[in-house]
Amino acid sequence: MRANLRRVDIAADCSVYFSNGISFAAAVSSARGIAPERKGTLQTTMTDEIKRTTLMVRDANKAAHWYETVFGMTRWMDTPFTLSGNQLAAGKKGDKTRLVILKCKHDVLGMIGLLEWLDPKQDAPKELPTEIKFGAPIFVVASEDAPGAVERARSLGSRVHCEPHDWTVTGAGGVKKDMIGCSFWDLDGYFFEVNQVVRVHS
Repeated sequence: MRANLRRVDIAADCSVYFSNGISFAAAVSSARGIAPERKGTLQTTMTDEIKRTTLMVRDANKAAHWYETVFGMTRWMDTPFTLSGNQLAAGKKGDKTRLVILKCKHDVLGMIGLLEWLDPKQDAPKELPTEIKFGAPIFVVASEDAPGAVERARSLGSRVHCEPHDWTVTGAGGVKKDMIGCSFWDLDGYFFEVNQVVRVHS
């Protein structure tokens, strides 16, 4: 699975990986600041950047507090808006929503958006998932305190899937790293794998 993950740094101590083949409500921009042409082409000479992954949540305040507490993220924007009914494949024209955008360190890349429907209220599953289904994102976080992150998540009501444990991975360039890993769900059923590097082998 790890070979199919793409990484976007969102802080010095917090990184998120996005799995291939998943449709994200994400803003995309040119890495070089060039405005995209409206007419599609088969080839491009620039590399786009995934700026944000937006998650549909039941309660934006509770969700934002979870991300602030567990990962130390901060609010970059908090605004109400009305759906146009065009670009977003959810809801309908005229729906009243609230969008909270959080960041770690970088205010352009790798941010997380929390989208709550205010009027009408969006139907949400009565039960949160206990396993990852096809099409659901897997967030992989690089942490400086993985055991602390799992305890903070647990204290806020998250379901813990895997307690902190030691493991080793050989990454890009054949570099071997000793890690502490754990995993858990947020308050709306999004899955997080959290890893802390404890030793890099030379």
